[in-house]
This record gives sequence, C-alpha cells and structure tokens, in this order.
Amino acid sequence: MKKFAPLALIFILSGCSYLNSKLTTDPVSQNEKTCRDLKRNIIFNTASSPNLGPASAAQKAEMLKLYDTNHCDRLEKDRRKI
Repeated sequence: MKKFAPLALIFILSGCSYLNSKLTTDPVSQNEKTCRDLKRNIIFNTASSPNLGPASAAQKAEMLKLYDTNHCDRLEKDRRKI
C-alpha cells in the first residue's frame, strides 16, 4: 500500500493543476470592458457622467456610435463562439 501512495499523490497533484488551468479565464481587454459598459448604458438608458441620470438623445446616439466604432457586436459574436 505504501508503494501506491506516491503514485496516487502524483495523480492527484497533476489533476488539480490541470483543473486549475482550465478554470482560469483569460483577462478581459480594455476594449471588452468598454463594450460591456457601453452595452449596459445603452440597455438601461443611463449616462456614464457623474449625475448618472437618464441619457439624453445625444448621449445615447454617441454611445451607439462608440459601440459601432469599437466593433462591439463582432466582439460579442466572437465571445459566444468560445
């Protein structure tokens, strides 16, 4: 039985390291953060200014323009494929 203990320990440790490598996610890029913030602000009609009130029509148009400029829709489709 003592002969199998080191072997079992090796299998357990290698399994744990494998699972930890699968559980870690790749860091979120600045573009992804921008897209997430824009999408949240567009959906909930909020302005990202300090007053945090409802977004005006001009602010909403600017957010939609930035969403399109940053190719957020393409980024979202690519994330779904993963």
